[in-house]
Amino acid sequence: MARAEEKTSTALEPAAPPWLRVAFAVLAIAALGGPLVAEASAWLAPREVPIPSALDGETLDRPAKAFTLDDMSGNPVRLADYRGKTVFLNFWATWCPPCVQELPSLVALDKAMRGRDFVVLAVSEDDSKDDVRKFFGGMMPDFPVLMDQDQRVTRSYGTFKYPETYVIDGDGRIRAKFIGGRQWDAPASIAWFDRMTD
Repeated sequence: MARAEEKTSTALEPAAPPWLRVAFAVLAIAALGGPLVAEASAWLAPREVPIPSALDGETLDRPAKAFTLDDMSGNPVRLADYRGKTVFLNFWATWCPPCVQELPSLVALDKAMRGRDFVVLAVSEDDSKDDVRKFFGGMMPDFPVLMDQDQRVTRSYGTFKYPETYVIDGDGRIRAKFIGGRQWDAPASIAWFDRMTD
């Protein structure tokens, strides 16, 4: 009985030579593992997207500090809620002339990026929600406006001059910092954010 089982198992062994089996295994690993290797290398060494010279920003690579702030309706908004999206984090105030000047281009950028993995978070340094509502005259922008009256989050980011903007990638890392106002809806700017969300 044992000899019969041995004969059966011997008869089922593959007829291909060992070198061919090794070559097949290597090709299978390369074909199946290629995408995984590419994904791992992208995670270990993220693709750099150079900042356009027109935006004149500082390239960074550090974790964004977690925070929770209330929106204008009193609902808590966490930065972590936007993991997987490019976050345009803008610190501003209604009493800041450069902030007011750049606001229309920020609204236009938000509109241009609709449908992409992109969100604008505008963190107000004003003393009250009433000041912000009065500023917008009842026409709030489509993106979240968050209140940081005690400047806790502002200080944690090291912000000292308004407006100040941080661009955070989908992994929660700060990729760029901009001090002062910008023309955010310029073609070069929109193209850059398009590449950031690819």
